[in-house]
Amino acid sequence: MPQNAILAVGDSFTFGEEVNDNETWPAYLEIVTGTPVINAASGAWGTDQIAMRAEAVIDIAHPKILIVDFYSNDVERAEYQVLFGGEKPYYTIEAGELVLHNVPVPQVAMAKQIGLLRSVLGYSYTVFWLARHLGYQHWLYGPFTEYKRATPEGTGAQITCLLLKRLKQRTEREGIRLLLVTQYASQDFLGPKPPTMVTAPDCSHGLGVEALDTWTRLAEIQASDPARFAALYNLYRGVASHMSAAGNSLIADEIARRLKGDD
Repeated sequence: MPQNAILAVGDSFTFGEEVNDNETWPAYLEIVTGTPVINAASGAWGTDQIAMRAEAVIDIAHPKILIVDFYSNDVERAEYQVLFGGEKPYYTIEAGELVLHNVPVPQVAMAKQIGLLRSVLGYSYTVFWLARHLGYQHWLYGPFTEYKRATPEGTGAQITCLLLKRLKQRTEREGIRLLLVTQYASQDFLGPKPPTMVTAPDCSHGLGVEALDTWTRLAEIQASDPARFAALYNLYRGVASHMSAAGNSLIADEIARRLKGDD
């Protein structure tokens, strides 16, 4: 793993769901900046898991820049113990402090959770490939929409803010530049900015965390060139989902501009 690189953590928008490995925004950022970029993201993560991954990889990579990328749903995901049918680590707040739970994360009992037939067929790439191309891939997941809340609604914002505070303190101690990036789904622009994406930048500002909110840039494109805006997102079963290669390239350019201090 390269040392003194840029470390990017986030969810599927950072990981690069629905694009090739060389079409993710971290891959484009590496080209634009000429600096190695480590993509340590994973799909469906909440802000809690994203922060924990950042802390773990810092120990290994010792980056010079840490980019924490939050998507509009990630703050709420920090309120759950079970998300998309799987157990996850989670935090509660006690006496103003974060308390970690569910670590180590319990192993999923596949046969019990999704049934013996699904658990066996799930190991077959051929079955997965056929199910995906026929539009039945979610059948393999069984309780894909199973959720179990760990904290009251709205707690995710407080948890996220405390995690950002912890990351800010650590990166300052270790001389790492910290940049918070906030990203959005196409559907977010059908109304006002999601409340969680107001809270996160506000918290970062109060903590002195450098932040890049992509809302304004994307909203400008949506208003001036709807066709280009639509092309920034891939379609999944006819609905706009993750960012396309063009969308990821745009995000990389915005981040690179901020890192260079051009805006």
